[in-house]
Amino acid sequence: MRYDNDRELVRSLEDVVLLKDRFDLPVTCAAAAAVEDYMAAIDLLLSAWPGAEVLLDRALAADPEFALAHICACQAAAITGAHA
Repeated sequence: MRYDNDRELVRSLEDVVLLKDRFDLPVTCAAAAAVEDYMAAIDLLLSAWPGAEVLLDRALAADPEFALAHICACQAAAITGAHA
């Protein structure tokens, strides 16, 4: 999409709904369900409970470009010794 001026870009951005995490921080993601799965996976990963990989796979299926979920999946693989 091409914008002829900054005002068009700002108007376009105003239409975007920003998703936020539980700390009210903005998350760049196209799917709210992916953010929920990502946050649940983080909780499992930080508490050393199994199941984070499944939630991260689901988050990435909902939004394949969700960078935080990719990062977390790599971290989970490093912790468990699996390949991401």
